[in-house]
Amino acid sequence: MKRPIAPVSLHRHHVSDTDGFLLVVATGLVCAVELTVLVRCLTAGLAPFATAGVLAAFHVGYLVADQLRAMFRMPSLLLALALSCASLAAALINLSAAFGAATALGATGMVFNSVCQAIRRHLKRRTSVSIFAKNLSKAIGMVFGGVAGSSTWASAWLVCAIPMCVLAAWATRRPDPAAARPEPSPADRGSPRSRPLLVAELLHHAHYFAYVYTFWFVAPSLIGPMSGVWFLIGWLAYFVAEYALRARRRAFSPGIMAIGHLLVAVMVLTMPHLPAFLVLTAWFVTGIGGGTAYMLGNVKPDGNRERYEDVGHVAGAAIAAATAGIAGGSAFHGAAATLVVAALLACAAAGTFLLVRHPRHLPPIEGRTS
Repeated sequence: MKRPIAPVSLHRHHVSDTDGFLLVVATGLVCAVELTVLVRCLTAGLAPFATAGVLAAFHVGYLVADQLRAMFRMPSLLLALALSCASLAAALINLSAAFGAATALGATGMVFNSVCQAIRRHLKRRTSVSIFAKNLSKAIGMVFGGVAGSSTWASAWLVCAIPMCVLAAWATRRPDPAAARPEPSPADRGSPRSRPLLVAELLHHAHYFAYVYTFWFVAPSLIGPMSGVWFLIGWLAYFVAEYALRARRRAFSPGIMAIGHLLVAVMVLTMPHLPAFLVLTAWFVTGIGGGTAYMLGNVKPDGNRERYEDVGHVAGAAIAAATAGIAGGSAFHGAAATLVVAALLACAAAGTFLLVRHPRHLPPIEGRTS
């Protein structure tokens, strides 16, 4: 975006500050809610298939967010978010192992995430914030959500977001300054040469969401107020891989990404046979292995990368739910079955990475952000 002339810049700068603040808050809010929902499922006695199913419904919100963003303006979305926060808080408080209670949580979680992601995508069209600010908000949200989800009544914290949403709706009563994005050209919609890259993107996300919500059942002592911290540890490991590879000036290597995902497969297969503290170690190592996929961001695929990510989220969690449900038995047994499927998906991702052609031209490594 071009810098406006001086008389307008003061107003635009203020708007940018407001939008940037809302984007950071919305990003942290999503992470806090996701962890609150997960930990409530884990502490309320839901089975692995129900836990994964609730979170799969939550991630469906990513698939419909663009439609909501196109249909509604920001004030309407923010007011809808306030209502969804109230509904989700009620579902969290009344959660039990009963099918109806879990279904209600999945439905309200899906509505919340749909609206919140639509708001985030509105804001990302209008402003940008630093990677550090977004990552810090995510980290705080994870830790807070783990603590809140471990207590029935602490889950009611979502009602505190209602007045914030109402105030934000009032503050954003103005026309959307973002110009409509042009329709993608046929070349941007995908081609046979780019498809392996996009499929690898999908499988990368699917393998992660096939185990991230269920591996806790093989180490139940990890479930509690510290769950958000343990979740954060695995997420931070992605940055370890990125910084290590960037320091070695590795911009794109299908072989390294394949090796990283094979390492993930080994780690998740060992989890059911490890004590809790080593499960946590394996969880961290999976982040390092999966973190090699940061290289995908260094190459622009000929297609809608975000859409493949979103489908991977839902597919992975849904596969985990179906696998645990079919496996039956104890919670440990059902979770162990999802780890096997997650390992298979990680291997599939590794194989697909090897089908990706190495780009002839890559941008300089210096100055690139994740």
